[in-house]
Amino acid sequence: MSPYSFEPHLFDELERERLEALSWRKKVWLFGVPIVAVVSIISAMLFGPEGLIVAVIGAGLTYMIAEFKLHELKERMKTDILSHMAEARGWRFNADGPSESAVDVFSNLGLLKSHNELDVEDLFEGELNGVQFELFEALAKMRTKNQKSESVRTVFSGLLARFSFPKDFQGSTVVLTDSGFFNWAAGFSQKGERVTLEDPVFEKQFQVYSSDQVEARYLLTPSFMQRLLDIRNVFPDAQIQAAFERSHLYLAIDTKSSSRDELGFFDVKDMSKPISQQGAIQLFEKELQVFEDIVDGLNLDTSTKI
Repeated sequence: MSPYSFEPHLFDELERERLEALSWRKKVWLFGVPIVAVVSIISAMLFGPEGLIVAVIGAGLTYMIAEFKLHELKERMKTDILSHMAEARGWRFNADGPSESAVDVFSNLGLLKSHNELDVEDLFEGELNGVQFELFEALAKMRTKNQKSESVRTVFSGLLARFSFPKDFQGSTVVLTDSGFFNWAAGFSQKGERVTLEDPVFEKQFQVYSSDQVEARYLLTPSFMQRLLDIRNVFPDAQIQAAFERSHLYLAIDTKSSSRDELGFFDVKDMSKPISQQGAIQLFEKELQVFEDIVDGLNLDTSTKI
């Protein structure tokens, strides 16, 4: 796939809005900070230490007002850029993502740990190398409460993908990292047993379970196992897991991003630069190219066995 390019004036309207939003933020900070400071001093004089609460509230409101336009514009900019990138590839893009039920099969196969909070966004759909696919971002959390406290733990932050095949698989086969064993035990234990393979490097990094031992060995050829290992090289800090069931291959890439409390794999990072110079465009192109390289590496075209 050639690098993404766009018409010079394609994002002119967004660029105009970007400049307006930056100007708005500058004005809010320029006038808002002195006003908050004066009000805070007066409140402290009248009400003592309690008056400092006004300073905290005022600073928070000033920040929200200053950043609101930029935040809203960042989302629209991301959507517009990714939509054009998807269209250039013959794909479809939906910033809202799929329905949350699309994640259920990943959970049922043991590719996602148990969770009770879920966010999804940035759905790509299309065909690549003759294979239909869906790719989207997901953030799954487990919130627990007791009488004294509440805690939230992020259990997955990354990409989920589904690839379609023209034939059904007879059984269910999952490929898990070692840390995924207990997840499998909870959700997949009634469907299969451990598959022992002859690749010591693969066996060191992954565990395979299947309800059909013969089919599992048919699917997990030496070349396919090497492709999964290659994905680990692309995402060295990520947890890579996969599953075959019915007519689909499911792939879960927990990227363990630096901001694991929110979605953000596809995100505009810097609003200070003109859109034509946006690092986001190059970053989005790189991220989509990584996905294309993964599919190329997996060699999933319908003319091959797997």
